[in-house]
Amino acid sequence: MLLPLKAIAQELPAFELSAELAFFLRKGQPVFAPNTPKATLLRLFTRDGRFLGIGEISEDGMIAPRRLIKESNTPTSVDNKPALTNEN
Repeated sequence: MLLPLKAIAQELPAFELSAELAFFLRKGQPVFAPNTPKATLLRLFTRDGRFLGIGEISEDGMIAPRRLIKESNTPTSVDNKPALTNEN
């Protein structure tokens, strides 16, 4: 039986990120999010419930990506409009 992706590492606390923070995290950049749980590792989700992967909280409160799930969607910009590429 296959489990859904969001079942990965259920022992870790879940944390939701805004679309803007999720955009930068997917690019490999650490992000600052207020009110993070007191944990080292987190399961990261978008506000609409999509599983992003696992993130690590540093001492300065930044969330860094550790293991992310690749999305198969069209690349988007921060405002969810199609991103400009060399083909556009």
